[in-house]
Amino acid sequence: MDLLSKFLMKTFLVWVVGGAACLAQLPPKMPDKVPGAVTLYRLPQPPATTVKPVYPQSALEHWASGTITLDVIIGADGAVEQIGCDDNCSDSRHDLVEAAAAAVKQWKWNPILVKGKPARVRTHVPVIFLLDEETPPVSVCALLKDPTAFVNKVVNISGSVHVLDRTKTMHGDCDGEVGVLDNSEITPPINDTKFLNFQQAMAMGPAPVSIRGLVRVDKSPGYHPELQIVLMRVLKNGK
Repeated sequence: MDLLSKFLMKTFLVWVVGGAACLAQLPPKMPDKVPGAVTLYRLPQPPATTVKPVYPQSALEHWASGTITLDVIIGADGAVEQIGCDDNCSDSRHDLVEAAAAAVKQWKWNPILVKGKPARVRTHVPVIFLLDEETPPVSVCALLKDPTAFVNKVVNISGSVHVLDRTKTMHGDCDGEVGVLDNSEITPPINDTKFLNFQQAMAMGPAPVSIRGLVRVDKSPGYHPELQIVLMRVLKNGK
């Protein structure tokens, strides 16, 4: 049984701990019709005041992102009166839904006019949870512990890289290793000063580094770790 297959056997436990079965309190589903509310699928104006959602630590640890769409009632004064969660919302990660709802409750619009008068409206509000180069990296040990959460994702990862028989591998304070491919023709890494410093540091021995890259399973013949990071950018050299 290969490495990925072993961890696929643990998928249910990962789902319970980090995904849809967590105990986050979701907003209730609203009825099909809300008396006194005009349904607008597209609001004529953005919110006047927003609050950025707090990214849940549980989602960061599993590098989970996406857009949460909430069912929202906005009062005639522009304040949020009620938040609901439809079937699509309920199928999303519950920790992200809870964080999105907590933020949107604090949003406010200028009065929304319908036929020239302030109206109570029902609409859908999207909240985007984005992981980018500014997001703190996860450790390579988190990747080795739960590869199913990271495979086929672009991730920021930290660890120490060294070269063995021309194969670059990343290690952490745990058992196991992940391959690092830094010469991909399909997605070549950004050849900047950080990348050049990283190459020079590896020549001296194990080099602590934070990198951004695509996590994939590599089953090509020869000696190499089954899990591989296709390097896109060096984020930071050193610890």
